[in-house]
This record gives sequence, C-alpha cells and structure tokens, in this order.
Amino acid sequence: MVIRDAARSVVELRVSNAPLFAVICCTTLCAMFATSGIRFILPTSVLEHFGSEAAVGYVFSLLDAGTVLGGMLYTRFNRQTTARQVLRYWALYGALFFAAAMALEFNSWTFLAILFAVGFDGAFVISPS
Repeated sequence: MVIRDAARSVVELRVSNAPLFAVICCTTLCAMFATSGIRFILPTSVLEHFGSEAAVGYVFSLLDAGTVLGGMLYTRFNRQTTARQVLRYWALYGALFFAAAMALEFNSWTFLAILFAVGFDGAFVISPS
C-alpha cells in the first residue's frame, strides 16, 4: 500500500510539476556521480599527483572556499532560480570537474583554479531552488 501511494505521488508530481520532477531526477543522478568523484577519485588523484596527504586537505579547503564564495554571491547571480538554470549548473559542474581532471595531468595551478570554480558552481547546484 505504501509503495503504491509513493508511486502514485511520483506520477502526480511528474504530471503536475514536470520542471521540478526533472530537477529532482537530474540532481539525484548527478549527485551520485559527483559524490563518488569527490569522495574517492579526487583524493586518490591528488595524493598520487602531489604525493602528500596534506595536499588532499588543502585541495578540499580550496574547493570549499569556492563553495562558500559561491553561496555568498548566489543571489547576485540568481534573482529567481528556475529548473532550467539548475540543470545548466549541473552541466557546468560536470564540465568543470572533467576539465579539472584533465588539467591535473598538465598543470597544477590550472587544476587548482578550475577546482575553485567547481566549488563555486557547486554552491549553485546545492542552493535551494
């Protein structure tokens, strides 16, 4: 009975508020992939590249600093958040994360700058819409 009610509620949401349904689905999928990248792949890559566990902490601090700055400036960039904007921010988040991975192979400073931008954009995908 509970499962049937939950399924009915999901169908109702999909019909009554398609943009919200799209944001929920996209955020769920993107968050799963982003979480695995941030929790497992990023620390391993940083440790391998820089050879120091302290560097992992510094990289995460930089990522977090970007998120804090993005959160502080969120309302300057978004007067009104739409579902389309959230999906664009997720796409940008993924593209920046990919660019950071590529940059790590070539230039450490570029990697760090892009990672700061990943954190900045991360504030936009986790901020309430």
